[in-house]
Amino acid sequence: MNNKLVNFLAQVGADVSLQQPEALAQAALAAGFEPQQIAALLNNDAASFAEELKINTDIVCFLAPAEPDEDEQGEQPKEDDTDTKNASLKIA
Repeated sequence: MNNKLVNFLAQVGADVSLQQPEALAQAALAAGFEPQQIAALLNNDAASFAEELKINTDIVCFLAPAEPDEDEQGEQPKEDDTDTKNASLKIA
């Protein structure tokens, strides 16, 4: 079922003529969708269409902070003291 749905959605996205309800219904019927599924599609009823196709529409996303590199843990940044060691004061 998922391949059929993905292929159908790709066809709908690629063919501007399928924006017309009659053409969309014919394409859906040709793709093998049931009349109830086509009715939900034509009515823009995403919940019923997903339910008819038994699609899980829940999307879950987790974000976790990146872990520091092992060599960076516990190390303090080193300051560059070369400018202060080589600095001299000239009085004219």
